[in-house]
Amino acid sequence: MKCSVSLWYNLLMRKSVCIFAVAVAMAAEAGSVEEIVSRRSPAPQPYAYVSGGRAEAAPKAAVDPMAGYVWDSPKATDKLQVYVMTPARATDRSNSGSFVGLDTASRERCDIRVNGTGTILVDFGVELPAWLEFDSPDLSGDVTCAVSEYNEVYSARGNKTRTPRKVGEKTYRLVLNKELYEGLRFAFINVRKFDRPFTITAIRAVTQVMPVNYTGAFSSDNPTLDRIWYVAAWDVRANIREDCFGAILMDRGDRHSWTGDSYPAQAASLVAFSNYDAVLKNLRYTECHPNRIESYELYWIESLIDYYMYSGDAEGTRSLIPQALKRLDHALEIVYDPRRLGFLGWDERTGIGFDHPDCPENRRGYQMLTVGALKHFAGVLDRLGERAAAEKYRTAAKDVTERLLSDGNYLSRLGMHSSADAINADLLPDLSRLYHRDLSDRLQRLSYSPFNQHMLLKAMSKAGHYGDAFASVVDLWGGQVEYGATCFLEVYRPSWNKIVGELGPLPFTQCGHTSLAHPWGAGVLQWLTEEMLGIKPVEPGFSRFVVKPHFEGRATRVSGHVSTPHGRVEASFDLKSGRHSVVVPEGTVATVALPKEGMRVKRFVLRVNDGKRAQPVPAREDGDFVCLDELPAGRYDFTVEYEGEPRKARREEYVYAAKFIGEDRETHGEWYRKYGRDGYFIVCGGKDKGDLAVLPDYVESVTFDTAGHGVGRHRTNGIKPLDPRATLPVNRDGSGPRVFECYHSAGLQMCPVDIRLKSPRKFRVALYVVDCWQVGPFPRVLNFDAYDLETLNRVAPSVRVDDFAGGVYLIFEYDRSLRIRGNNIRGDNAVINAVFFD
Repeated sequence: MKCSVSLWYNLLMRKSVCIFAVAVAMAAEAGSVEEIVSRRSPAPQPYAYVSGGRAEAAPKAAVDPMAGYVWDSPKATDKLQVYVMTPARATDRSNSGSFVGLDTASRERCDIRVNGTGTILVDFGVELPAWLEFDSPDLSGDVTCAVSEYNEVYSARGNKTRTPRKVGEKTYRLVLNKELYEGLRFAFINVRKFDRPFTITAIRAVTQVMPVNYTGAFSSDNPTLDRIWYVAAWDVRANIREDCFGAILMDRGDRHSWTGDSYPAQAASLVAFSNYDAVLKNLRYTECHPNRIESYELYWIESLIDYYMYSGDAEGTRSLIPQALKRLDHALEIVYDPRRLGFLGWDERTGIGFDHPDCPENRRGYQMLTVGALKHFAGVLDRLGERAAAEKYRTAAKDVTERLLSDGNYLSRLGMHSSADAINADLLPDLSRLYHRDLSDRLQRLSYSPFNQHMLLKAMSKAGHYGDAFASVVDLWGGQVEYGATCFLEVYRPSWNKIVGELGPLPFTQCGHTSLAHPWGAGVLQWLTEEMLGIKPVEPGFSRFVVKPHFEGRATRVSGHVSTPHGRVEASFDLKSGRHSVVVPEGTVATVALPKEGMRVKRFVLRVNDGKRAQPVPAREDGDFVCLDELPAGRYDFTVEYEGEPRKARREEYVYAAKFIGEDRETHGEWYRKYGRDGYFIVCGGKDKGDLAVLPDYVESVTFDTAGHGVGRHRTNGIKPLDPRATLPVNRDGSGPRVFECYHSAGLQMCPVDIRLKSPRKFRVALYVVDCWQVGPFPRVLNFDAYDLETLNRVAPSVRVDDFAGGVYLIFEYDRSLRIRGNNIRGDNAVINAVFFD
C-alpha cells in the first residue's frame, strides 16, 4: 500500500514530459497563430474574428492556442472574438471501416469520405470554449454529433448528443444552448443511418476568446511545474466572458461568476495577464452574487486585497470599501455561531459540499477566515487613510481572537483546513503551533478540490513548510497534468489516474459532473510566481516588492516576469551556475533574496545596470537566504559562489491506514459461504421489506444516509426466484424469495454507508454491489472511497468496479469507524446491496 515518492516522482516527470511533448506536437499540428487567425467558417458567427493585434512567439509550455497573439490595447469592455481550431487528429471510434481520409481531418479543408455507419472521434488536443461545426456539400442519412471534455461521450444529463443544425449552404453546427459554447476537447460525429456515400470537407471548433494578453511568464528546468503554470493560465483565460470570470461547466447552469470561486482565478489573472480592469469589473459583478455562501463573502474581500496590492488602484479599491465593510460587519454578527455557511468545499472534511456545511470544522474555518479578513482589510484601510475604520476592524480581530482562544482547547480542535485558515490569518505569532499534522502527510494534505488546496498552499508556505507545499503541487496539479488535463478540474484525487486512464470519464461527486475546466483551480499559478519565482508585492502596485525564490529540490533553475503598474519585474535564478538577475522597474524598491537551498554562500559579486561591479552592498543573512534591501530601479546581476549541493526533494509515501483486500466475483448471492460470520446488514432483507440488521457486538450502527437526503432505496421487481445475483434468505435453507434490493445515490449525489464501532478493533467489511437495474444507456461503473468516520481522512485508495451485473464483493480491512462512499463513473447512480462483517 506504499509507493516511494522518488519512484512516483520520476515516473510522473517522465510521463509529464511525454504528455508535454505530445501536447507540443498537437499544438504544432493545430498550426501557428498566423494560421489560426486566418481560418474562417463559411457559416455566419455571433462574434467577429480575432483582430486588432499581432502574432508573436508563444511560450513553449503554453497550451493556449492563442498564447502567441498580442492585442494592441485589450480592455475589459471589449467584445468576444472567435477563432477556428482544426482537429489534432480524428479516428474511427467504431472501427467500422466506413471512413476514408481521416488523416486529412487536421487540415482546414479536409477530404473525408463516408461509406457507411460508424463514429468519428475528433480530438482537438486542448480544452476549448467552443462549438462544433463540420462542412459537407452532400450530407445524407442520419447524422448526430456530440462533444465532451472526456474521451467518451459523458454527460450528467445525457443531452450532449443531438442532430446538428444546418447553418448556411453546407455547414452543420451542434447547438446545445443559446450561448453555443461548451467545454469541448473531443467531438463525435455519428453516422447512425446510411443511404449513400457523402463527404466531409472540414471539421472545426469555433472558439470564443476575450482579448487578453500574457504579461507574465514562468520557466524552469522542471517541465511539470512549467506546464502547471500555463495550464492554470489557460484555465482562467478560457473561461473569461464578456461580463465576468465564468466557467465552461458543461452540465451545470452556474456559468456566472461566483463570489468566492473567483478568488483563485482572479489571483492567477493578476499575475498572468495583469488585466486589472477585468478583475475590478468582476469584483463589482460578484459584489451582488454571494450565492448564500458566507465564506465566499470573505474570499471576496481577500480578492479585493489582491487586486489592490497588484494594481495599486486606490480609487477602484476605495469604491468597493462600503461593500467590504458590510461583509465584515455581517461576519462579526455570525462569527461565534455561523450556522448559515452554505458551503466551504467538496472535501469530506469541509462538509461534503452542501451536505454538512455547518459542521464544526467549517465553523472554526469561518472564524479564522473572519479574523484574517478583519486584519488584512484593516491594513488596506490604513493605506487608504481610513484610520478610524482600520482601528475598528483591527480591534475587532483582536477581540474575536481573544474570545476564541479563551477556550483553552480551541486550537486542539482545529482541523487541517481550519488550521490553515488560522495560519493565513496570523492568529498567533508562532505559526508552528497552528501547523496541523495532516499538512505533513502526503495523502491527507491533499484536499478534494484545487480551490481549497490554494488556501492550504498559502498556509504551508506562510508557515515555512515549502517541502510540503511543493509536494502538494506536484501531487494535486501535477497529477492533473499526468491525467492529460489542459485546464484544471473542479475536484480531483491523484488515485483516480490509475482507475480511469488518460482523459477517461471521472467519478461523479457531490458536485455532480466533474468539470475539467474550472478556473477556481488556477490559484497555483499565483503561488508558483510568488513563492518559487519569488516575486511578490509588499506595497500596493509593487511600489515595494520582494524577490525570494524557493526550490526545495523540485528544480535548479527558474525565471520569469510579472507586469506591474511601474513596468516589468524580471527575475532569474540558476543554482547550478550561481548566476542570478533581477530587474527593478523605475519608481519601485525591491528586496532581493539570494537562495541557499541547503548550500553555503561563500561570496557573491554584484554588477548593476551597465555590468560594472558594484561597491560592497550591505546584506543580511539567515539559514536560507542572503538578503539585500532597499534596491532602487535598475538591473542587478549576481554571481554567487556556492559550497555544497542543493537540497533534494524529500522522500514521502502515500500511507493508507485501511487495506483494500480485493474483490470477489464468484460468491454472488450465496454470501453465507464466505461472509457475514460476525454480522450483516441486508437491504430490504427483513420483515415487511425492512432492512435486516444483525450487527456484530463491536458495531454500534450501520447507516446509509449521512446527510439526511440524497440516498434512495430501490426494489427490483421481476427477479427470478433462483437468480444467483440476489442474496439468499437469512435462514439459509433456500426457502422464500431472494433479496435483490439496494440503497442508491439519488440523482448526482454519492451513496455512503457509515459503520460506527463501539470501540476500535480490527475488522473486515465486505460490500455487496449488484448492477440491479439500468435506466440510462450505460451499465454502471462505480468508484468507492473509504474514510475514517471520526477524522474524515482518507484511509484507502480509490477502487473502481466494472461489469458487476453478476454481483461483486468489495472487501476492506480497518480498525476504526469507517465511511465508504460509492459514486458512479458510468450509469445512473451508485448502489450498495448489503454489508457483511467478519
